[in-house]
Amino acid sequence: DYHKTSSLLDKLHSVGYSFMLQHLISEKWSVLGMGTSSLASDFEADISTEDFSLQIAAVLNRHLSDRLSIGLGAAYSTQFGSGIPLPILAFDWNNGGNLSARALLPSNLEIWYKAGRRINLGFLVTGDVDNYRFDPGSYQVESPELRYTMLTIGPTANIALSKHLGINVEAGIIGLHRFEFYAGDDEVVSNDLEPCQYIRLGLQSNL
Repeated sequence: DYHKTSSLLDKLHSVGYSFMLQHLISEKWSVLGMGTSSLASDFEADISTEDFSLQIAAVLNRHLSDRLSIGLGAAYSTQFGSGIPLPILAFDWNNGGNLSARALLPSNLEIWYKAGRRINLGFLVTGDVDNYRFDPGSYQVESPELRYTMLTIGPTANIALSKHLGINVEAGIIGLHRFEFYAGDDEVVSNDLEPCQYIRLGLQSNL
């Protein structure tokens, strides 16, 4: 029954690639470029261009001092069907010692404390969205999609194992977890899951 989004969750599959590049223009200015390409589908039908989405963003940063920079930019996303432009506000601050904060709004906010030579402790607020395509033949509607929105809040830790290798541990609460089933541009049903705890482990490589 496609009216129950919870019954669709075990059919979701996605894979993506993200990159970030920063170029220093002068002592006062730099530009940040980011991009994400993803494939999200139930993989029941042949893969088409509609199964792919793209996000690109550019931010121009002004370095006000060694401790503070602010930036303005724009993003372009095709995750929710047609391309949508979005404004971006960025800032990067540190106290000259072991405390720092940075944000790329409305996507994420990070606060970090350097607890030791190899350990950084932080607090994260992160938003994530995606758009999963389904096989029209399985749901008797045109262009069936499941739009996914998630907001996570919680602590994190980066632990350096060597100069080029580290691990990341993140935990907290998924405060917003929404799934919306669409037939084309028409919303059929939405489902907000109850807040729940999560934990995530990652491996980091710095080349």
